[in-house]
Amino acid sequence: MNTSPTNVDEETPLLSSPKLRQKGQVTPLPKLQVGIALLLELCEPITSQVIYPFINELVGNLDIIGGDKRKVGYYAGLIESLFFATEALTTLQWGRLSDRTGRKPVMLLGLFGVKKSIIGELTDTSNRAEAYALLPVAWAAGVTVGPLIGGSLSNPHKRFPKVFTHQFWIDYPYFLPCLASAGIVFAFIIITYFFFKETLPKREWRSMLSESTLTDSPREIQSSLREILVWPVLISIANYISLAFLDIMLNALLPLLFAMPIELGGLGFDPPTIGYILGSYGAAVGIFSIFFSAKILRRFGEKTVFSAGTASFIPIFLLMPAMSICARTWGVGASVWTLVSIELLLMLMVNMAYGPIFIYITASADRRSLGATNGLSQTSVSVHAIAGGYVFYQSMFGEKKELMIEVKC
Repeated sequence: MNTSPTNVDEETPLLSSPKLRQKGQVTPLPKLQVGIALLLELCEPITSQVIYPFINELVGNLDIIGGDKRKVGYYAGLIESLFFATEALTTLQWGRLSDRTGRKPVMLLGLFGVKKSIIGELTDTSNRAEAYALLPVAWAAGVTVGPLIGGSLSNPHKRFPKVFTHQFWIDYPYFLPCLASAGIVFAFIIITYFFFKETLPKREWRSMLSESTLTDSPREIQSSLREILVWPVLISIANYISLAFLDIMLNALLPLLFAMPIELGGLGFDPPTIGYILGSYGAAVGIFSIFFSAKILRRFGEKTVFSAGTASFIPIFLLMPAMSICARTWGVGASVWTLVSIELLLMLMVNMAYGPIFIYITASADRRSLGATNGLSQTSVSVHAIAGGYVFYQSMFGEKKELMIEVKC
């Protein structure tokens, strides 16, 4: 299907108005192919968030903190940042490689920078909003499954003492949830291998292979990046970075707020409770996205939805100290749970902002470099995400000396 225009400049509107799109005929989505792409979207939240319910408990039991619970945030933030560090090192090259060899081979090795390109190639301007509105559904499912796996399967020797009796499960209490998440991803890879069809036409990637080798010189890479970085792409990526930076700070801080003792500013929840809260939120995001996201996008347009989602971070972050104050004053009662519920409702608005920004990036990219453009956007986001969770952990819970060292590095 057609994706984006090849000629884009500062005067070119990236998207038509919502009213104009409502009058046109909508192309049906290729259900099987989009469905497989959504399955692949599950992989990232499952693997990245499975550790959230138990990461603070894990770090708290390590000798590295020396019994000082205030250092938990420092090392938990460092561990969570490693996911985005490895993503930042590889995403751009995965995306560029997929423009040359096809999407499917690269997708089976590394998804980042490829899955959004696949959605862009499976859709056109009439149905792209519907397809990208489904991405939060898949993400929400992963956000639901990941924390539930992490919270339910951690410490199996305590939760299921009659089944997990071997010393191995006592020595490695967090191995089982990690194994389960890896098994889910492996199953999705098998499905993709047998049922997914290549979305990049062979004539395009064969042409690109004939024009250049897979190992470009630094000068060739610099030249190709200059061709990608037109003004609309830069604006779209900058907005994506802003959204993701705030979101990773939220995702890093919220589980820590839930897990830390009340006397240290947290709410004192145990890993299963954290897993159930985050899992319930993920389910709510999925239901909301299925029934309302596409309709809201068509009604208000991408710009309005993105702006509203980004603005929701203001009350979200203001509610966190309010929850802490209520917990210290009255304990974890009705007031705390009310604020937690409001927090999760506002986070629904944040998730709606991702669909519009993915549409903008796809619309601004040259068709021939869609994979590289998405790879570059994800790389840029990953670099900022490394700092997002880690620095915000420090600003709230870490020691000032440690924070200063990290910022200078």
